Amino acid sequence: MKRPAIKAVEYELGENVLSHEELCARFGRAVMDKVLRVSGIRSRRVAGKSVCASDMAFLAAEKIFESGQAKREDIDLLIMATQSPDYLLPTTACILQDRLGLKKTCAAFDINLGCSQYVYALSCACAYLKSSLAKNALILTGDTPTKTINPMDKSAAAIFGDAASATYLEMDEGPGEISDFVFGTDGS
Repeated sequence: MKRPAIKAVEYELGENVLSHEELCARFGRAVMDKVLRVSGIRSRRVAGKSVCASDMAFLAAEKIFESGQAKREDIDLLIMATQSPDYLLPTTACILQDRLGLKKTCAAFDINLGCSQYVYALSCACAYLKSSLAKNALILTGDTPTKTINPMDKSAAAIFGDAASATYLEMDEGPGEISDFVFGTDGS
């Protein structure tokens, strides 16, 4: 029996590096060494000044197409998961559908979530594939939190960086099959 399966994953990182030493100079070594011990984060990637989350997501998707792991003309679902959209309207997914040269019959929408955005996007793509609303899905994630967080907020600047990913899914019987999802929310 065919089930949704991940067939390719690529990523793109911000071009600049914010090092542990730079953050030590900003916040003090004791504070940042504690963050390092707890998180394991030694450096963060930072997108260039004119680079949007969609730019990095575009580059991650292009890697999948250039490698031959997927064909543009086969994508019939595009989900962009981001809290850093290019605009409020139109959705970043629609902008990327056009920029990537995907067919006009491709469904495209954004998911606006934080840490759980990939899991929710993956579950939506799986639901589309299982219900035959789509045959091939492309999930893009991308965020540029360094553009909006206060650089002097040690709790945020110390852990967030800029990056994007692309995941290609299709129905298959082989490895990479995805099992069920379990969700919960605590909005308090």
